[in-house]
Amino acid sequence: MVTQAVRYVVERKSWSLRYHQVSAINETGESAMFVRVRKTAEPQDTILFRDETQAQPIVRVLSRTVTFDHLQYEVFACDTGQSLGIFAKAFGTPGRVMSSGFDELGQFDDREIRIGDRIAATMTRDLIEILPAKVDPRFLLALALLRPFRQMWVSTTRTNGWRRRWA
Repeated sequence: MVTQAVRYVVERKSWSLRYHQVSAINETGESAMFVRVRKTAEPQDTILFRDETQAQPIVRVLSRTVTFDHLQYEVFACDTGQSLGIFAKAFGTPGRVMSSGFDELGQFDDREIRIGDRIAATMTRDLIEILPAKVDPRFLLALALLRPFRQMWVSTTRTNGWRRRWA
């Protein structure tokens, strides 16, 4: 668990035409987490690594989506296989943070993750700050890094020829 606030600088690699690539760099200048996600489709299985070499996996994010208007992802620790938590986004509502037993722990939006009535993480385009919380910091950092990817909130299911997007 985090006992004091930890800041990460977000670096986006924009040279790839096929992938979104984002790194979280900690205060000492080391890569804390790296993710590479395809731009074209909703990711079913995404692994977040320690750095760009992709040799050391940290967390795995699996899609638990059943319907196109209620996306749900579960985050697992790669070293133990244990579920760290679930984040979900339904059409027109704030995102929800849940335990692996589906107990609601809090909410998230574009600027912050709240666990209970306390802020657990704040996010801007270039900075993520993880605050002391009752949730694994790997889960919070994974959610903060994946949050900007629009395809995480866009369903590839077509209804009446229209592509549904989050409000």
